[in-house]
Amino acid sequence: MVKQVSVKVSGSTVSPNPVSVAVNDQIVWINQGSSVIGLLSSDGGVTFTTGPIQPGQQSLPITMMAPNPGLAYISNPPGVKGKIIVTGYAVPT
Repeated sequence: MVKQVSVKVSGSTVSPNPVSVAVNDQIVWINQGSSVIGLLSSDGGVTFTTGPIQPGQQSLPITMMAPNPGLAYISNPPGVKGKIIVTGYAVPT
């Protein structure tokens, strides 16, 4: 069963950090700050990018498709750093 996990971002604070999910779970980021933010994986957004998240809004769900013991992410504009731990096994498609 797919689980959806919320990560709250307020200024440069991220909670929970790190966030732990299983393969195929989804993450949504909630912008509790006063400025528009965007989040992307530290591989240049190859794994994921949220696009802009308005204050008081949340991102679209991002599905974690493969295990990763420490996927880092950053914000645009800079200031937010976090980590995702993805456990389990990737399902062949």
